[in-house]
Amino acid sequence: DTLLADFQAHAADKDLYVQDLVGGADAESRLPTRVITEFAWHSLFIRNLLIRPDAAELEQFVPEMTIIDLPSFRADPLRHGSRTETVIAVDLSRKIVLIGGTSYAGEMKKSVFTMLNYLLPAKGVMPMHC
Repeated sequence: DTLLADFQAHAADKDLYVQDLVGGADAESRLPTRVITEFAWHSLFIRNLLIRPDAAELEQFVPEMTIIDLPSFRADPLRHGSRTETVIAVDLSRKIVLIGGTSYAGEMKKSVFTMLNYLLPAKGVMPMHC
């Protein structure tokens, strides 16, 4: 909760980019995901990797997962329990991912696949990243 609060405080004065997207193509097993990014190119990157719902779907969109991507955030290892200033924190129960201290946009994609790999076997689906 400290890390999330610090992410929110860090983001408070920034212009952010928000995308409502879907991980997974199958309607029964897809993961509606809200992605909040600090960099426009990170937003464009994830928009091209995940599925964009159409206008009608967006009107009813309820995210199950949230990713907050703040490359300028630097974790404090003592305060946040991280090893370095870079942090990729995945809360599987709350379906929240916090990414900070890295400009590697691929962490967002990896986070969606990590969550799908965790959730889908319980639905009888074997996730495959191909």
